[in-house]
Amino acid sequence: MNHFRVHADGSAREAGSHTAYFPKSLKNPRLITSVGPRGRAGSALAVLMGEPRVVPHLEGGIVQQQKVRITDIDSRRLWSVIEDSPSMDRRDVDSVASLERQLADAKVMPANRIGPEIVTINSEVRVRNLDTHETMAFRVVLPRAADASARRISVLAPLGRAVLGRKVGDHVAWRTPGGLRRLRVDGVLYQPERVGIDLG
Repeated sequence: MNHFRVHADGSAREAGSHTAYFPKSLKNPRLITSVGPRGRAGSALAVLMGEPRVVPHLEGGIVQQQKVRITDIDSRRLWSVIEDSPSMDRRDVDSVASLERQLADAKVMPANRIGPEIVTINSEVRVRNLDTHETMAFRVVLPRAADASARRISVLAPLGRAVLGRKVGDHVAWRTPGGLRRLRVDGVLYQPERVGIDLG
């Protein structure tokens, strides 16, 4: 777990890292950190180079960046996707590079020990847009099973990467051409591991 010291000017710095600033004090558009509603301690957000990131806790002036949790079975599936990337088009290759960075930093756990509140592959998740307060539900799937019309979102899509390995209550954010998109994971409606599927 990485630690970021929050300074009086609203910035947060980790050794060798960029500086993060709270909203309305942004100094670096590539990295943003914020706390929960009305500035209270709680879930925080980080956005780095347009990739979805999460910083779940802010306690005692320390922002703690928690690793996403991935099952061992999902890890093998995702590394297979990464290994197949040379056959993908350019857009997918760029997404694979982001997924690879996310996987390299993930906490891999046995599938039978993953918490029921964690988003895994083939989970159905409900999220809330923190700006519009609208909710939506979708399933996180491998690329070959993706179908937007059926609300099956690929792990290579920014939305799929954003929620994969997150838990209920986490806030995630990333930059889009239209601006910053901020979501909260409101619920895991279905998780295969919770019903005894994909346990190995």
